[in-house]
Amino acid sequence: MKRRDLEPLILDTSLQLFREKGYDNVSVREICEACDITKPTFYKYAVTKGDLLELFFYRIAGNTDDTWDDPQIQGSWWNCLKHGFCGFLTSFLSFGTDFCMQLFIQNVLSEQDRFRVDPDFRSRMAAVIRKAQASGEILDDTEPEQLYDVIMSTMIGFCAWWILNEGSVDVMDEFLDSLQALCEVPA
Repeated sequence: MKRRDLEPLILDTSLQLFREKGYDNVSVREICEACDITKPTFYKYAVTKGDLLELFFYRIAGNTDDTWDDPQIQGSWWNCLKHGFCGFLTSFLSFGTDFCMQLFIQNVLSEQDRFRVDPDFRSRMAAVIRKAQASGEILDDTEPEQLYDVIMSTMIGFCAWWILNEGSVDVMDEFLDSLQALCEVPA
């Protein structure tokens, strides 16, 4: 198998095992066996299981559909913004509270930001924000990259709230209300 094919295999297999057994109940050895690779091969891609969580979060944005930033399909730049962020949030929440809690724990333990997102998603989202500002669909005139960072931080806060409440709160509606307020969407 080619090297570039192994990272998705390792990540997808480990995510499946984490969902089935729980993060704490899966060992690197089990991941290696399920992928039919050796531990040294695994360690070329991830030093720890926590590194897999970082790769997972990085890839979430890729799970949104390809039309999220097309105003012809979504109907407006504001709808593109909502669709992109809600797709991201939906992907994150789909992994359940146990797995998502591990991402937060690993983020604290590692003392580094494991909440990094694919730069392509960030730049596409900043472009959508810029166009929504230019069209008057959102009134907040903060630099698009800064507004994106504020929105992502708000979303991560809602994810933490959801985890702490063991998934029993509807964060999507609350997040959408906050997104609308942050962007200053005209009535």
